[in-house]
Amino acid sequence: MNQPDASAVTNEADQPLADLALQANTRLEEAAKQSSDQAFNLGCSIAAIPALILVGLVFIVTGANWAAAMIAAILALVITLVLSLAAANRAKTNTLRRRFDEQVEPEIESTLARLDRR
Repeated sequence: MNQPDASAVTNEADQPLADLALQANTRLEEAAKQSSDQAFNLGCSIAAIPALILVGLVFIVTGANWAAAMIAAILALVITLVLSLAAANRAKTNTLRRRFDEQVEPEIESTLARLDRR
């Protein structure tokens, strides 16, 4: 991602805020990536067993038709990926929102209050 250059801030009084924003952005990105990765992996893992059962059932019901089983496998894979990506996106969004509300916003407010006292 493009991160703003902290040296672009001209007012020296704003430097602590710029540093805080860069640090908070880095922490938020790391937390969102970790949460997204975990949700995607969990979604794929959980959906794998029902997908295999579905493919097996299609294979049995169609009388050992490999073509039908392959089509079912491809559809199951696509559905698994779509659902896992949706879960990962939702986890990323929720993590960003929660971390910002619980950690970043209070830090920004306390930094602003500290800078006003100078």
